[in-house]
Amino acid sequence: MLPFEGDLLKICAIDPGTVKSGFVIYETETSLLCRHGHVSNDELSRALNLATDIDAIVVERFESFGRNFGESCILTIFAIGQFDAFWRGPRYYIKRSEIKRWLTGNKRHTDRHVKAALLDRWGGVDKAVGSKKSGHCGPLYGLKTSHCWAALAVAVYFQDEIEPHRKTPPKNAPRWRDRFEL
Repeated sequence: MLPFEGDLLKICAIDPGTVKSGFVIYETETSLLCRHGHVSNDELSRALNLATDIDAIVVERFESFGRNFGESCILTIFAIGQFDAFWRGPRYYIKRSEIKRWLTGNKRHTDRHVKAALLDRWGGVDKAVGSKKSGHCGPLYGLKTSHCWAALAVAVYFQDEIEPHRKTPPKNAPRWRDRFEL
């Protein structure tokens, strides 16, 4: 269970990478995307160390799928450890396959399907993103990199785990299995 039920307002969701990581600062009560970016791991670690407006971090956990992995995987694991070392508050680790299963109903779906599910959640591309040309910038306007979309998926999954009454999960989506809380 969460350490402070109902009081978790702002989270920093992170899609870790070898050198740069995508992040979103997300308000779980209002589904508001406050900030987002794709920055160096060192810069994000420093920001986490100084952050006072975030209640918890939620990091996409590394999965090997039983295969050998190389340098890039090891660097990503180091980045996750670096975020863990610099953050002093609650932290949660969620597998990407669980996020995909939760949002799309199938853990084998690609990032394209995850992005489509997120856009649908906010009412489609026109409403969710909009454009400067049309004069309407939606709540997801400016999310450009796949890492930022992946971080948003982490945040949304975590929000649904905190407040399951906001969304009914797809039929075959387990809710608590394979989720790590420290």
